[in-house]
This record gives sequence, structure tokens and C-alpha cells, in this order.
Amino acid sequence: MRTGPVTTSAHNRSTLGSTPRCATRLDKRKRAIMKSLALSTTHMARHLTEPKLGSGKRFEHLEESIEARGDAKNPAAVAAAIGRKKYGKKKFAKLSEEGKKREKREE
Repeated sequence: MRTGPVTTSAHNRSTLGSTPRCATRLDKRKRAIMKSLALSTTHMARHLTEPKLGSGKRFEHLEESIEARGDAKNPAAVAAAIGRKKYGKKKFAKLSEEGKKREKREE
């Protein structure tokens, strides 16, 4: 009798209509892999369409959408508060500093 992890043999994988000895474990792994692939492709598609973080375009877009709603007196302050909540105080401060440097260089 064999001890150790149960794996499927080449015979089990090649026969049509038969179930591998460890069908539930393989199904779980397949589902996990498929789920991660679906997430990664969605994630990649989003990042191909979104501007790069630190470019300032995301902030501008958020600021414009807040301004379009019309219920905020200072849309930039609301966008900054959202950014701080999303990225944290340190990271958002770093992004802000980089944006100010870039703005200064462009002048």
C-alpha cells in the first residue's frame, strides 16, 4: 500500500468519463486557479485603461466627477480626503509631493 499524498496517475487523466481518485481536491484547485486567472485578467484590463498612479490624472478625474455632482464646495478637498482614506496618509502625501514637483517642472 502506498503512503503519502494521493495524486492522479496518467491513466486516470487520459481515460474519458472516469473521475480521478482525488476529484474533489482537483476540482477545488481548478476552481481556485480559474478564479485567480479571472481576477488577474480583470485586474490587468482595469490597469490598462486607468492612468498610472502618481500621474495626477486619477485625482483630476475624481475631482471633476465630484464637481459634476455639485454638492461639494471644494471638490479638491473631497478628492484628497478620498485619496488619503484609500492610500493612507504617507503614500498619499508622497503622491501629492510628486505631483507638486511635476507641476513645478512643467511651468
